[in-house]
Amino acid sequence: MAIPFFGIVHYFSTLNDYQQLNLNDTYRIERTKHQVLSAQRVYIYEKSGILKKNIARPTYSSILEKIGINNSLDDFRKMPIQDATLIIVNKDSIGILYKIADEKK
Repeated sequence: MAIPFFGIVHYFSTLNDYQQLNLNDTYRIERTKHQVLSAQRVYIYEKSGILKKNIARPTYSSILEKIGINNSLDDFRKMPIQDATLIIVNKDSIGILYKIADEKK
């Protein structure tokens, strides 16, 4: 009875899903899910002074689809972002080059 219980607890938990990468001194990204049943997202933060503002939060599955990786529910937690590079920052958009599972886009 304990093994199915811990399997359910692990499925509905947020354990081992947090990853943080600094793009430069101003921007950083975090890959996580804030609530237990929410989708994994990549949160992009901009630092201005001592404040950090969330400027974008695309879902991790949409980033994997744009890169061309076939994703399933179990693959999300196993595929960390290997590298991220800031390409361009405009007033209303931000460009980031992601490297996930040796694929870049």
